[in-house]
Amino acid sequence: MMGIGGEDMKTLLMFMDLPHSKNFGKNVLHTLEEEISDVIQDVAVLQMKKALDREVRLTLGKTHNEWKEIKDDPESLTYAMWKILPDNHPNKNVQIIVCFDMGWQKRGFTSLSGHAFMIGGLSRK
Repeated sequence: MMGIGGEDMKTLLMFMDLPHSKNFGKNVLHTLEEEISDVIQDVAVLQMKKALDREVRLTLGKTHNEWKEIKDDPESLTYAMWKILPDNHPNKNVQIIVCFDMGWQKRGFTSLSGHAFMIGGLSRK
């Protein structure tokens, strides 16, 4: 069973027979985390925004293919109008259905390390 440290990463890389994996250790993992954490966070935020956008589109009643086919119909502009509303507009808040779960690294609520998952009820993303 793998953990989350540099030595466990080294074991995994050696198992995969990747070059220089014997040199991989705790310090290397820490350095890599510092170098790529901003990029990983940016990608994660972008993907969450895309998923939210899709969920809102589905909630307002239009799938991606339907949207392409009926984009010229004035009654179908609900999503397009929502998209251009300013963030502080009262109609910008759309009630969506989601499934949500979370957990912590250790039992109870005293851990500072945890995770959360939110999945759109219609898009499953």
